Amino acid sequence: MLNRRILRAKAMQAIYAYTQAVESDYQLALDTIADTFVPDLNSMLPQDPKKLEGSRQWATLLFEEHYKAKAVSPDEDAPVEVRKAANYAINFFHAQCQKDAKYLEQSMIADAESIYDYYLLSLWLVTEVADQISVEEDEKRNRILKEAPLSSRALKLTKNQVVDSLRKSTTFQDKRIRSGIDKLLDPDLARHLLQELKKDAAYTAYQQLDTSTWEQDWQFITEVLKVIIFKSEPAVRFWEQLDSNWSGNEDIVRGMFNKTMQFVKEDPEGFSLQKLSADWDADRNFFQKLYKLCIEKFEEYETLIANKTANWDVERVAQVDKVILVMALAELLNYPSIPVKVSINEYIELSKVYSTPKSKQFVNGILDALAGDLSSQGVLKKSGRGLIDNK
Repeated sequence: MLNRRILRAKAMQAIYAYTQAVESDYQLALDTIADTFVPDLNSMLPQDPKKLEGSRQWATLLFEEHYKAKAVSPDEDAPVEVRKAANYAINFFHAQCQKDAKYLEQSMIADAESIYDYYLLSLWLVTEVADQISVEEDEKRNRILKEAPLSSRALKLTKNQVVDSLRKSTTFQDKRIRSGIDKLLDPDLARHLLQELKKDAAYTAYQQLDTSTWEQDWQFITEVLKVIIFKSEPAVRFWEQLDSNWSGNEDIVRGMFNKTMQFVKEDPEGFSLQKLSADWDADRNFFQKLYKLCIEKFEEYETLIANKTANWDVERVAQVDKVILVMALAELLNYPSIPVKVSINEYIELSKVYSTPKSKQFVNGILDALAGDLSSQGVLKKSGRGLIDNK
Protein backbone atom coordinates (compact mmCIF):
# COMPACT_ATOMS: atom_id res chain seq x y z
CA MET A 1 0.00 0.00 0.00
CA LEU A 2 1.27 3.46 -0.89
CA ASN A 3 1.97 5.88 1.93
CA ARG A 4 3.01 9.53 2.02
CA ARG A 5 6.71 8.69 2.36
CA ILE A 6 6.60 6.66 -0.86
CA LEU A 7 4.67 9.45 -2.59
CA ARG A 8 7.24 12.02 -1.49
CA ALA A 9 9.94 9.84 -3.01
CA LYS A 10 8.04 9.58 -6.29
CA ALA A 11 7.47 13.33 -6.37
CA MET A 12 11.18 13.86 -5.64
CA GLN A 13 12.17 11.66 -8.59
CA ALA A 14 9.82 13.57 -10.90
CA ILE A 15 11.04 16.97 -9.70
CA TYR A 16 14.65 15.89 -10.06
CA ALA A 17 13.89 14.69 -13.61
CA TYR A 18 12.33 18.08 -14.32
CA THR A 19 15.47 19.95 -13.20
CA GLN A 20 17.50 17.81 -15.59
CA ALA A 21 14.98 18.43 -18.37
CA VAL A 22 15.25 22.20 -17.82
CA GLU A 23 19.00 22.04 -18.35
CA SER A 24 18.49 20.09 -21.57
CA ASP A 25 15.78 22.50 -22.75
CA TYR A 26 18.11 25.44 -22.08
CA GLN A 27 20.77 23.91 -24.31
CA LEU A 28 18.21 23.06 -26.99
CA ALA A 29 17.07 26.68 -26.98
CA LEU A 30 20.66 27.82 -27.53
CA ASP A 31 20.89 25.32 -30.37
CA THR A 32 17.96 27.02 -32.12
CA ILE A 33 19.96 30.25 -32.09
CA ALA A 34 23.04 28.52 -33.42
CA ASP A 35 21.00 26.91 -36.20
CA THR A 36 19.57 30.29 -37.19
CA PHE A 37 23.01 31.73 -37.91
CA VAL A 38 24.64 28.79 -39.65
CA PRO A 39 25.95 29.83 -43.08
CA ASP A 40 23.56 28.75 -45.86
CA LEU A 41 25.77 26.91 -48.32
CA ASN A 42 22.96 26.82 -50.89
CA SER A 43 22.38 30.57 -50.85
CA MET A 44 23.22 32.53 -53.99
CA LEU A 45 23.96 35.57 -51.83
CA PRO A 46 27.38 36.10 -50.25
CA GLN A 47 27.70 34.84 -46.64
CA ASP A 48 29.69 36.62 -43.94
CA PRO A 49 30.69 33.98 -41.35
CA LYS A 50 32.05 36.58 -38.93
CA LYS A 51 28.83 38.58 -39.04
CA LEU A 52 26.78 35.44 -38.54
CA GLU A 53 28.89 34.40 -35.57
CA GLY A 54 28.56 37.88 -34.09
CA SER A 55 24.78 37.72 -34.50
CA ARG A 56 24.74 34.28 -32.85
CA GLN A 57 26.67 35.56 -29.87
CA TRP A 58 24.44 38.64 -29.57
CA ALA A 59 21.24 36.59 -29.73
CA THR A 60 22.67 34.14 -27.21
CA LEU A 61 23.46 37.00 -24.84
CA LEU A 62 19.94 38.39 -25.19
CA PHE A 63 18.48 34.95 -24.50
CA GLU A 64 20.58 34.47 -21.37
CA GLU A 65 19.69 37.95 -20.09
CA HIS A 66 15.97 37.84 -20.80
CA TYR A 67 14.79 34.22 -20.77
CA LYS A 68 13.42 34.52 -17.23
CA ALA A 69 11.38 37.57 -18.27
CA LYS A 70 10.06 35.46 -21.18
CA ALA A 71 10.75 38.17 -23.80
CA VAL A 72 13.58 40.39 -25.00
CA SER A 73 13.31 43.92 -23.63
CA PRO A 74 11.68 46.22 -26.26
CA ASP A 75 14.38 48.86 -25.84
CA GLU A 76 17.16 46.55 -27.04
CA ASP A 77 18.94 47.99 -30.06
CA ALA A 78 19.84 44.61 -31.58
CA PRO A 79 19.04 43.96 -35.25
CA VAL A 80 15.64 42.47 -36.04
CA GLU A 81 17.02 39.04 -36.94
CA VAL A 82 18.95 38.87 -33.65
CA ARG A 83 15.93 39.87 -31.55
CA LYS A 84 13.76 37.43 -33.49
CA ALA A 85 16.18 34.53 -32.90
CA ALA A 86 16.45 35.34 -29.19
CA ASN A 87 12.68 35.60 -28.75
CA TYR A 88 12.14 32.35 -30.62
CA ALA A 89 14.64 30.60 -28.32
CA ILE A 90 12.95 32.06 -25.25
CA ASN A 91 9.49 30.91 -26.36
CA PHE A 92 10.89 27.51 -27.32
CA PHE A 93 12.55 27.11 -23.92
CA HIS A 94 9.44 27.92 -21.89
CA ALA A 95 7.18 25.81 -24.10
CA GLN A 96 9.52 22.83 -23.71
CA CYS A 97 9.73 23.30 -19.93
CA GLN A 98 5.95 23.47 -19.68
CA LYS A 99 5.61 20.37 -21.83
CA ASP A 100 8.17 18.46 -19.75
CA ALA A 101 6.54 19.54 -16.48
CA LYS A 102 3.14 18.26 -17.63
CA TYR A 103 4.57 15.02 -18.99
CA LEU A 104 6.50 14.27 -15.78
CA GLU A 105 3.45 15.08 -13.65
CA GLN A 106 1.32 12.65 -15.65
CA SER A 107 4.05 10.01 -15.57
CA MET A 108 4.43 10.42 -11.80
CA ILE A 109 0.72 9.81 -11.22
CA ALA A 110 0.60 6.97 -13.74
CA ASP A 111 3.57 5.30 -12.06
CA ALA A 112 1.82 5.40 -8.70
CA GLU A 113 -1.55 4.21 -10.03
CA SER A 114 -0.02 1.41 -12.10
CA ILE A 115 1.15 -0.24 -8.87
CA TYR A 116 -2.41 -1.41 -8.25
CA ASP A 117 -2.53 -3.05 -11.68
CA TYR A 118 0.74 -4.86 -10.98
CA TYR A 119 -0.64 -6.02 -7.64
CA LEU A 120 -3.74 -7.48 -9.32
CA LEU A 121 -1.52 -9.00 -11.98
CA SER A 122 0.64 -10.75 -9.38
CA LEU A 123 -2.48 -12.36 -7.87
CA TRP A 124 -3.73 -13.33 -11.30
CA LEU A 125 -0.42 -15.02 -12.08
CA VAL A 126 -1.07 -17.39 -9.18
CA THR A 127 -4.16 -18.70 -10.94
CA GLU A 128 -2.58 -18.55 -14.39
CA VAL A 129 0.38 -20.72 -13.38
CA ALA A 130 -1.94 -23.20 -11.70
CA ASP A 131 -4.23 -23.30 -14.73
CA GLN A 132 -1.25 -23.85 -17.00
CA ILE A 133 -0.92 -27.33 -15.51
CA SER A 134 -4.38 -28.23 -16.84
CA VAL A 135 -3.41 -26.87 -20.24
CA GLU A 136 -0.26 -28.99 -20.35
CA GLU A 137 -2.06 -32.12 -19.15
CA ASP A 138 -4.74 -31.68 -21.81
CA GLU A 139 -2.04 -31.31 -24.45
CA LYS A 140 -0.44 -34.56 -23.26
CA ARG A 141 -3.75 -36.42 -23.40
CA ASN A 142 -4.44 -35.15 -26.91
CA ARG A 143 -1.16 -36.62 -28.08
CA ILE A 144 -2.16 -40.06 -26.77
CA LEU A 145 -4.64 -42.06 -28.87
CA LYS A 146 -6.07 -43.88 -25.91
CA GLU A 147 -7.28 -41.40 -23.34
CA ALA A 148 -5.65 -41.97 -19.98
CA PRO A 149 -7.23 -40.87 -16.67
CA LEU A 150 -5.56 -38.00 -14.84
CA SER A 151 -4.13 -38.62 -11.40
CA SER A 152 -5.08 -36.29 -8.58
CA ARG A 153 -1.40 -35.51 -8.11
CA ALA A 154 -1.01 -34.27 -11.68
CA LEU A 155 -3.49 -31.49 -11.00
CA LYS A 156 -2.36 -30.85 -7.44
CA LEU A 157 -1.57 -27.17 -7.89
CA THR A 158 -4.62 -26.58 -10.07
CA LYS A 159 -6.81 -27.72 -7.17
CA ASN A 160 -4.87 -25.75 -4.55
CA GLN A 161 -7.39 -24.26 -2.12
CA VAL A 162 -5.79 -20.80 -2.13
CA VAL A 163 -5.88 -20.74 -5.93
CA ASP A 164 -9.52 -21.76 -5.73
CA SER A 165 -10.26 -18.87 -3.36
CA LEU A 166 -8.78 -16.41 -5.86
CA ARG A 167 -10.76 -17.94 -8.71
CA LYS A 168 -14.04 -17.73 -6.78
CA SER A 169 -13.53 -14.18 -5.49
CA THR A 170 -16.01 -12.04 -7.42
CA THR A 171 -14.35 -8.91 -6.04
CA PHE A 172 -10.93 -9.90 -7.34
CA GLN A 173 -12.23 -11.12 -10.70
CA ASP A 174 -14.31 -7.97 -11.18
CA LYS A 175 -11.37 -5.67 -10.41
CA ARG A 176 -9.08 -7.77 -12.59
CA ILE A 177 -11.39 -7.50 -15.58
CA ARG A 178 -12.13 -3.81 -15.05
CA SER A 179 -8.43 -2.97 -14.72
CA GLY A 180 -7.69 -4.26 -18.21
CA ILE A 181 -4.55 -6.04 -17.05
CA ASP A 182 -5.28 -8.86 -19.50
CA LYS A 183 -3.46 -6.88 -22.17
CA LEU A 184 -0.37 -6.59 -19.94
CA LEU A 185 0.17 -10.31 -19.54
CA ASP A 186 2.60 -12.09 -21.83
CA PRO A 187 0.64 -15.14 -23.06
CA ASP A 188 3.71 -17.35 -22.65
CA LEU A 189 4.64 -16.14 -19.17
CA ALA A 190 2.55 -18.67 -17.21
CA ARG A 191 4.16 -21.51 -19.14
CA HIS A 192 7.66 -20.17 -18.48
CA LEU A 193 6.90 -19.68 -14.80
CA LEU A 194 5.53 -23.21 -14.49
CA GLN A 195 8.74 -24.60 -15.98
CA GLU A 196 10.72 -22.64 -13.39
CA LEU A 197 8.43 -23.92 -10.65
CA LYS A 198 8.94 -27.53 -11.72
CA LYS A 199 12.68 -27.13 -11.13
CA ASP A 200 12.04 -26.40 -7.44
CA ALA A 201 12.33 -29.39 -5.10
CA ALA A 202 9.47 -27.98 -3.02
CA TYR A 203 7.15 -28.36 -6.01
CA THR A 204 8.07 -32.05 -6.40
CA ALA A 205 7.47 -32.62 -2.69
CA TYR A 206 4.12 -30.82 -2.87
CA GLN A 207 3.04 -32.89 -5.88
CA GLN A 208 3.75 -36.10 -3.97
CA LEU A 209 1.07 -35.31 -1.40
CA ASP A 210 -2.11 -37.31 -1.94
CA THR A 211 -4.05 -34.69 -0.05
CA SER A 212 -3.01 -31.40 1.47
CA THR A 213 -4.33 -29.24 4.27
CA TRP A 214 -5.31 -25.61 3.89
CA GLU A 215 -2.08 -24.67 5.71
CA GLN A 216 0.04 -26.70 3.29
CA ASP A 217 -1.69 -25.17 0.28
CA TRP A 218 -1.27 -21.67 1.68
CA GLN A 219 2.39 -22.18 2.54
CA PHE A 220 3.15 -23.48 -0.93
CA ILE A 221 1.64 -20.40 -2.57
CA THR A 222 3.23 -17.89 -0.22
CA GLU A 223 6.63 -19.51 0.17
CA VAL A 224 7.24 -21.17 -3.20
CA LEU A 225 5.03 -19.84 -5.98
CA LYS A 226 5.44 -16.24 -4.76
CA VAL A 227 9.19 -16.51 -5.27
CA ILE A 228 8.67 -17.84 -8.80
CA ILE A 229 6.26 -15.02 -9.64
CA PHE A 230 8.59 -12.29 -8.47
CA LYS A 231 12.14 -13.62 -8.51
CA SER A 232 12.55 -16.22 -11.25
CA GLU A 233 14.43 -15.15 -14.36
CA PRO A 234 11.41 -14.98 -16.72
CA ALA A 235 9.41 -13.12 -14.04
CA VAL A 236 12.11 -10.51 -13.42
CA ARG A 237 12.46 -9.98 -17.17
CA PHE A 238 8.68 -9.58 -17.53
CA TRP A 239 8.30 -7.12 -14.64
CA GLU A 240 11.24 -4.98 -15.73
CA GLN A 241 9.97 -4.77 -19.30
CA LEU A 242 6.50 -3.90 -18.03
CA ASP A 243 7.59 -1.26 -15.53
CA SER A 244 10.63 0.98 -16.03
CA ASN A 245 10.52 1.76 -12.29
CA TRP A 246 10.09 -1.84 -11.14
CA SER A 247 13.12 -1.64 -8.82
CA GLY A 248 11.25 1.02 -6.86
CA ASN A 249 7.80 -0.51 -7.08
CA GLU A 250 8.55 -4.19 -6.51
CA ASP A 251 8.61 -4.02 -2.70
CA ILE A 252 5.26 -2.22 -2.68
CA VAL A 253 3.62 -4.80 -4.95
CA ARG A 254 5.08 -7.70 -3.00
CA GLY A 255 3.93 -6.14 0.26
CA MET A 256 0.38 -5.84 -1.07
CA PHE A 257 0.54 -9.43 -2.34
CA ASN A 258 1.72 -10.71 1.06
CA LYS A 259 -0.99 -8.80 2.91
CA THR A 260 -3.66 -10.21 0.61
CA MET A 261 -2.40 -13.74 1.13
CA GLN A 262 -2.74 -13.18 4.86
CA PHE A 263 -6.32 -11.99 4.33
CA VAL A 264 -7.01 -15.11 2.25
CA LYS A 265 -5.70 -17.29 5.07
CA GLU A 266 -7.94 -15.59 7.61
CA ASP A 267 -11.06 -15.55 5.41
CA PRO A 268 -10.83 -17.76 2.29
CA GLU A 269 -14.26 -16.81 0.98
CA GLY A 270 -14.64 -13.15 1.95
CA PHE A 271 -11.08 -11.85 1.99
CA SER A 272 -10.45 -8.18 1.23
CA LEU A 273 -8.19 -6.81 -1.46
CA GLN A 274 -5.62 -4.17 -0.64
CA LYS A 275 -6.27 -0.55 -1.52
CA LEU A 276 -3.70 1.49 -3.42
CA SER A 277 -3.56 3.78 -0.37
CA ALA A 278 -5.71 4.56 2.64
CA ASP A 279 -7.32 7.49 0.75
CA TRP A 280 -6.02 7.70 -2.80
CA ASP A 281 -7.92 10.87 -3.75
CA ALA A 282 -6.39 12.75 -0.82
CA ASP A 283 -2.94 11.23 -1.34
CA ARG A 284 -2.93 11.97 -5.08
CA ASN A 285 -3.91 15.57 -4.36
CA PHE A 286 -1.11 15.77 -1.77
CA PHE A 287 1.76 14.75 -3.98
CA GLN A 288 0.41 16.32 -7.18
CA LYS A 289 0.14 19.66 -5.39
CA LEU A 290 3.60 19.19 -3.90
CA TYR A 291 5.06 18.55 -7.35
CA LYS A 292 3.39 21.62 -8.88
CA LEU A 293 4.48 23.89 -6.03
CA CYS A 294 8.08 22.82 -6.42
CA ILE A 295 8.04 23.33 -10.20
CA GLU A 296 6.46 26.78 -9.91
CA LYS A 297 8.57 28.05 -6.99
CA PHE A 298 11.83 26.18 -7.37
CA GLU A 299 13.97 29.28 -7.87
CA GLU A 300 12.20 31.17 -5.07
CA TYR A 301 12.79 28.36 -2.59
CA GLU A 302 16.32 27.81 -3.89
CA THR A 303 17.08 31.44 -3.01
CA LEU A 304 15.85 30.91 0.58
CA ILE A 305 18.07 27.84 0.81
CA ALA A 306 21.08 29.73 -0.58
CA ASN A 307 20.68 32.32 2.18
CA LYS A 308 21.20 29.52 4.72
CA THR A 309 24.21 27.95 3.04
CA ALA A 310 26.79 30.63 3.76
CA ASN A 311 29.43 27.99 4.40
CA TRP A 312 28.42 26.00 1.34
CA ASP A 313 28.77 26.79 -2.35
CA VAL A 314 25.15 26.39 -3.39
CA GLU A 315 26.26 25.51 -6.91
CA ARG A 316 28.19 22.54 -5.51
CA VAL A 317 25.35 21.23 -3.36
CA ALA A 318 24.15 17.88 -4.74
CA GLN A 319 21.15 18.43 -7.02
CA VAL A 320 19.21 15.75 -5.16
CA ASP A 321 19.78 17.66 -1.92
CA LYS A 322 18.52 20.86 -3.54
CA VAL A 323 15.36 19.07 -4.66
CA ILE A 324 14.83 17.58 -1.20
CA LEU A 325 15.27 20.98 0.47
CA VAL A 326 12.93 22.69 -2.01
CA MET A 327 10.30 20.00 -1.39
CA ALA A 328 10.66 20.38 2.36
CA LEU A 329 10.17 24.15 2.10
CA ALA A 330 7.13 23.69 -0.11
CA GLU A 331 5.62 21.33 2.44
CA LEU A 332 6.50 23.51 5.44
CA LEU A 333 4.96 26.59 3.84
CA ASN A 334 1.91 25.14 2.12
CA TYR A 335 0.61 22.22 4.20
CA PRO A 336 -0.70 23.68 7.45
CA SER A 337 -1.96 20.34 8.77
CA ILE A 338 1.48 18.65 8.66
CA PRO A 339 3.64 19.37 11.74
CA VAL A 340 7.07 20.90 11.14
CA LYS A 341 8.84 18.00 12.83
CA VAL A 342 7.08 15.48 10.61
CA SER A 343 8.06 17.29 7.41
CA ILE A 344 11.69 17.71 8.46
CA ASN A 345 12.01 14.07 9.51
CA GLU A 346 10.45 12.84 6.27
CA TYR A 347 12.95 14.72 4.12
CA ILE A 348 15.89 13.66 6.26
CA GLU A 349 14.78 10.08 5.61
CA LEU A 350 14.63 10.79 1.87
CA SER A 351 18.18 12.14 1.96
CA LYS A 352 19.39 8.94 3.64
CA VAL A 353 18.02 6.78 0.84
CA TYR A 354 18.55 8.91 -2.26
CA SER A 355 21.52 11.17 -1.64
CA THR A 356 25.10 11.14 -0.35
CA PRO A 357 26.26 9.80 3.05
CA LYS A 358 26.74 13.38 4.34
CA SER A 359 23.37 14.60 3.12
CA LYS A 360 21.50 13.67 6.31
CA GLN A 361 23.45 16.16 8.43
CA PHE A 362 23.36 18.83 5.73
CA VAL A 363 19.61 18.57 5.11
CA ASN A 364 18.89 18.41 8.85
CA GLY A 365 20.96 21.51 9.58
CA ILE A 366 19.53 23.62 6.76
CA LEU A 367 15.93 22.66 7.48
CA ASP A 368 16.28 23.33 11.21
CA ALA A 369 17.70 26.78 10.45
CA LEU A 370 15.03 27.56 7.85
CA ALA A 371 12.20 26.36 10.08
CA GLY A 372 13.52 28.49 12.94
CA ASP A 373 13.69 31.63 10.78
CA LEU A 374 10.31 31.07 9.16
CA SER A 375 8.73 30.40 12.53
CA SER A 376 10.17 33.57 14.09
CA GLN A 377 8.90 35.55 11.10
CA GLY A 378 5.43 34.13 11.61
CA VAL A 379 5.45 32.60 8.13
CA LEU A 380 4.82 29.03 9.28
CA LYS A 381 1.12 28.73 9.93
CA LYS A 382 0.09 25.34 11.25
CA SER A 383 -3.40 24.37 12.33
CA GLY A 384 -5.22 21.30 13.50
CA ARG A 385 -5.01 18.80 16.34
CA GLY A 386 -1.56 17.96 17.63
CA LEU A 387 0.07 21.04 16.08
CA ILE A 388 0.64 23.15 19.17
CA ASP A 389 4.34 22.21 19.23
CA ASN A 390 5.63 22.80 15.73
CA LYS A 391 9.19 23.75 16.49
